[in-house]
Amino acid sequence: MDNFKKKVLNLILIIALSINLTSCQKLFMKEYKYDGYASCDNEYYCKNYSSSFHTPNDFIPLVGPAGTMGGSWGDSGGEQVIGDGFNEVPKDLRMHYYSETEDKFYEGTFDLPSEEIEKMLQEESTHPDNQGKTFKDTQSGRTLKYMKYDKIIASVSLGGEVTVWMRGMEGQKLIATYFAKEVLNVDWSSNFYNSREENMEFNMDKGFSERIKQEIKTKTLPYKLWQTFKEKYKWRYKIEGNHGEKLTEVDIKMINAEEERLYSNNPVLNNDPYAPRAIPYNFQLDWQESSGQKYKSWMILREDIKYYLEEYKSLLIEEKNPQDFLEEEIFKVFSSLDKDKPIDIIFRVNGSNKELKVIVKQENKEIPLTKITVRVFKID
Repeated sequence: MDNFKKKVLNLILIIALSINLTSCQKLFMKEYKYDGYASCDNEYYCKNYSSSFHTPNDFIPLVGPAGTMGGSWGDSGGEQVIGDGFNEVPKDLRMHYYSETEDKFYEGTFDLPSEEIEKMLQEESTHPDNQGKTFKDTQSGRTLKYMKYDKIIASVSLGGEVTVWMRGMEGQKLIATYFAKEVLNVDWSSNFYNSREENMEFNMDKGFSERIKQEIKTKTLPYKLWQTFKEKYKWRYKIEGNHGEKLTEVDIKMINAEEERLYSNNPVLNNDPYAPRAIPYNFQLDWQESSGQKYKSWMILREDIKYYLEEYKSLLIEEKNPQDFLEEEIFKVFSSLDKDKPIDIIFRVNGSNKELKVIVKQENKEIPLTKITVRVFKID
């Protein structure tokens, strides 16, 4: 066999070995059940033109091509669920989008905290009804364990800010913040159907709210707003009453789109430790007296009743993290406190358990919240 034939055979052998090695590597790569989502603030519109989570061997597209991102900031928004929903742990996030309110394109590739994400994808459900149990997954057709997290969300906001959360039926946790860079050489016509000028004219005529239009005209868009939402204080919650009240379930939503859900089987439910958290705006509490009588409370730490009605009387929540939250009593109270000292949020029930007051306490200073909406229900 001459040298040329030997070289060709060696080359074929190397290629075959390489293909087999790649196939074996992919075969043994661990996959998890989760889907990827993209969204933006529902008042500051953005259009996606090429965004995706990337794994070692594949990618997960976020929103369809030239799709307007939906939802609220931190919500799942427009979704692009592909295949059976089983994916390797994502290694990086690539965001390419057009910010309509700014009339700017942003792009960025960001390394994700893959080890942290993998640990969270391995966490099993702690819900008493689901813990240790399985269900039939309609997307994949497999029988799966109930897990704590099954979504990864990327939300964009003004100035190229990109925020990533892990989400599931039992809460949501912010895991990373990045900043994409403005790009100037994106071809509009290859990504969108109407012209850039027509798009902006429509938004300024019918699309944007009057407040957004004014912010654009006066160049006062709130670029720092979402960073303000992410500021954290060291606080805890507790219930106080005269009949041996003990919490049996707590659901806390915070202005940075994080959410905590704790159930009766959680040892910290009635002994919440001080922890860095963003300012809360929604609590749902279940508690029980020593007699066994049970109660439930729904509360919105906002003055306008419409937020309570949207949360509990409608399937559609139009304003999850609205800009005017900065004007709410709870935000002003927290902003007035010392960030370096712990804070207690006290749920104080009256003797008959028919009313509940919310008090913010730091050291000897107690501030009752009066501009909020609270409802208490007796559970038979």
